[in-house]
Amino acid sequence: MNDNIVVEESEHKLTLRQLQREDYADITKIMSSVYGDKWPLSEKKFFTQLDVFPEGQICIEDHGAVIAAAFSVIVDYDEFGDHHTYDEITGAAFLTTHDPKGDVLYGVDVFVSPDYHGMRLGRRLYEARKELCQSLNLKKHYRRRPNTQLQGSCRAIDAPAIY
Repeated sequence: MNDNIVVEESEHKLTLRQLQREDYADITKIMSSVYGDKWPLSEKKFFTQLDVFPEGQICIEDHGAVIAAAFSVIVDYDEFGDHHTYDEITGAAFLTTHDPKGDVLYGVDVFVSPDYHGMRLGRRLYEARKELCQSLNLKKHYRRRPNTQLQGSCRAIDAPAIY
């Protein structure tokens, strides 16, 4: 995955790609500006996410610096249903619940640097997730409702998946 995103403002050079270990510093900087110290992401968790399901961890960079990211995991949704906590369905963000044979792409998190709000980057990350869902032939893409990040609620998003 390496898509160039066309942006009218010439000062930006945006690229959609998979996250890499070298992105950890950029990720923690963005998360700190978005969440404060309410949801720290340890290097161990980040590296584990990349090791467990690399294609589900994506970002948008501007001139080489990560400015937005999305984390995902594939789960067998029958094991969790609609009533689960964030920690239960994400394995406390270690993605220990990842099941390559699962049927649902679950959105662990999406965040955008406040300096880039208003550029619809979050929407582009959701679209990339839906494309991943389709390419993996998954039934659905679920995500938490806005402002319920730590509660772990979710709702279905129609994904053009092949059944």
